[in-house]
Amino acid sequence: MSKKTMPKKTTIEDELLDSAATGNTEVVARILATGVSAKVAADAIQSAVFAGRHGVIDQIQQWSITQWGQPLLNQAALLDLVASAQWMEGGEDPALDQRLEDLKSIFESLGGSSPGQPVSYALAGGLADQEEVEPHEEPVLFGFPERGLRCIPAQKDLPLGAPKNGVEYFVGRMFETHPEWSVLAFKATAGDIVPRLMEFLELTRWVPDAADQILAEAGSEYFLLQLRDHQWSLLLTLSLPRGPRQLASLAQRISAHLDVPTVAFAYEETGGSSVTQLFESGHPGTEARQRRSWPPFFRKLGLFVPFFGLQSEEGRTELILEGLERSQVESLHFLA
Repeated sequence: MSKKTMPKKTTIEDELLDSAATGNTEVVARILATGVSAKVAADAIQSAVFAGRHGVIDQIQQWSITQWGQPLLNQAALLDLVASAQWMEGGEDPALDQRLEDLKSIFESLGGSSPGQPVSYALAGGLADQEEVEPHEEPVLFGFPERGLRCIPAQKDLPLGAPKNGVEYFVGRMFETHPEWSVLAFKATAGDIVPRLMEFLELTRWVPDAADQILAEAGSEYFLLQLRDHQWSLLLTLSLPRGPRQLASLAQRISAHLDVPTVAFAYEETGGSSVTQLFESGHPGTEARQRRSWPPFFRKLGLFVPFFGLQSEEGRTELILEGLERSQVESLHFLA
């Protein structure tokens, strides 16, 4: 007997995102009138930005002013989003690149602003006279590491109600500092996979409550991080293979060894090569080959990659998380 496949049910959120991307302002207005969260509205704005639908952006910004007394995205955040959208294209889709250029031109030509106007109109105010903004530099970290974890404030604006999943902030900050990275993520509770992970990586030292411990520098150090209310654990280190192909190979083998879904995420500045791929029990799965597909890939998985750094000084080491608070960390394990 053949098995019927039921069509996937479209959610209100899916309908809003699709309508924002196609510029269907009537459907957008109808859905907004029913009430949506700031997270969903922010996702809709991103869809509109990537598709060049400036009318929808203004529509959602006006709605958010009515709802909360302020635009959903401030000027800096919206400009960052437009710039991010352009970068995500990487020149691989000239038609969409041109639409994004048109969108920026629209922002810059609207001119002036007054209280209550949509933020996209306010963007134009003073842009012509504005000095070029220098990229953010690495945060200055004072003193030597006192504990295994240090949380510092975000170094750039985050959208109001931005979902704690995705990679937009991570990627944006990496390209302002040092655009090369290698990250592994496992869909498992951190503590549950430590023994098998240590076995695979041939490590011998494990500090389970590393956030509040004094950690001695070990040369090759791994931090296994799990954020509160997140299903994924992140392996953050400078000891992973720097090449995307090498990291993908490692992720596939670790996925088979741990028998858990594993994501390899790497970018190499020389040549601009990258890998963003899911492996399940050692088998290759979903892949995001183009830069613009990175954000939806991570959001669909419910996977958030925070911007991080490692600092070692005077024989001690620590993990630095930017834009997160200590209360948002469920667990941190130190492996060496």
